Amino acid sequence: MNTEYLYLVAEQLYLNASGHPMCNRNWIAAIYKSLLVANRGDAEEILWTKYNEWKIDHNCRAARSTAKTNKSKIISFNMVPTGLTAFEIVVTIQKGTDLIPKTIIYRKDAFPEGLWRVKNPKNDTVLSNQFERDQLFEESLSSTSYFVKLIDRIMDREIVTEDDLDLEIPNTPDKLDISLYSDLDADEEVDEVQNLVTEKQVDTISSVDYARNMKFEALKLVLDQVRDKYHETEEPLQKSYLLTVIGAAVFYLPSLNLHFSGFISVAALKGYLNGNRRVKDHIFPRKRAASVLLNKELSVEELKSKYHDHLAEFMYVTYSENSQLINYYEEHDSHDQALAAFEIDKFPLPGVERFSSHRELDLFILFLRDKKGKNKSKEELNDLLHEFRAV
Repeated sequence: MNTEYLYLVAEQLYLNASGHPMCNRNWIAAIYKSLLVANRGDAEEILWTKYNEWKIDHNCRAARSTAKTNKSKIISFNMVPTGLTAFEIVVTIQKGTDLIPKTIIYRKDAFPEGLWRVKNPKNDTVLSNQFERDQLFEESLSSTSYFVKLIDRIMDREIVTEDDLDLEIPNTPDKLDISLYSDLDADEEVDEVQNLVTEKQVDTISSVDYARNMKFEALKLVLDQVRDKYHETEEPLQKSYLLTVIGAAVFYLPSLNLHFSGFISVAALKGYLNGNRRVKDHIFPRKRAASVLLNKELSVEELKSKYHDHLAEFMYVTYSENSQLINYYEEHDSHDQALAAFEIDKFPLPGVERFSSHRELDLFILFLRDKKGKNKSKEELNDLLHEFRAV
């Protein structure tokens, strides 16, 4: 089976699952691996390469590149159950002027155990455990957003309880840098796919824009159902819990490179050069974001604008710095004031222009690797930034 066709199916299944709060960029690589196992008898172990990446992630991106070069795309997508956890996916793929029918096997038992057993030098795995595999598989079979499932538990309740909002949100790390799949952010044509389960024609979830729009539609639906109940209740614990749930929904909207504020902490920069994980710290905390969105009814377009222009902005910090900054607004008037109070140095340093884009930060990090930047002081790093920009 051609790997580019397997990638196209993997992308569609991944975008089906993208509304789940555990979803992260590792899921598409895991799905792709399962399709290789089920359709090509792939028996290669899960490997971490000398280039500091999962080999399956590299292979997945290579298959995407081939599909993009060939302008291949799915124009019909049918899922036929063959067992409790097995499906035949019947697709028609357009490649140039050719229409190519394919039948692809998708099984839960085709996800190799190495996905959650093999660890990289940072002690990370592709998937956290078997439970995450199960969540991935089940969610990939449906295009219904995870948070839409809250509505039935919230509607028609005079008092909202924690049982009504029975939602456990795991703190899943951003295991793959979104820039690795940055071309997923490009505008793509919305096609039509056929879903045998519903036997209806729907907009294809292989369109990234469509999948993102559905998240905003779902969030608006939840907000409109919860808003009046939030303002009617006087119980502070209930109000706080509702803010937590809505804040989590906001947090799991797409986080894009364009939301990067242009700053990274000095510790996060040096730590990243040492192979440590950098964490996105949102300038506008999620509970405050929820409060803003519950204050006033917004159209979907207004909701998108509010999110992209204001609520989604982030800078990079270390894991420990991120923990310090939780609920910073309770004691500090601004994010910058909190950074100063916790002695977190923001980079570039004061007086130097922020990074113009995520790409400039990525290129600067590559530049620092050649300069042994992990051993430099913050002042020396600042000097190297001037040198980098001069080049």
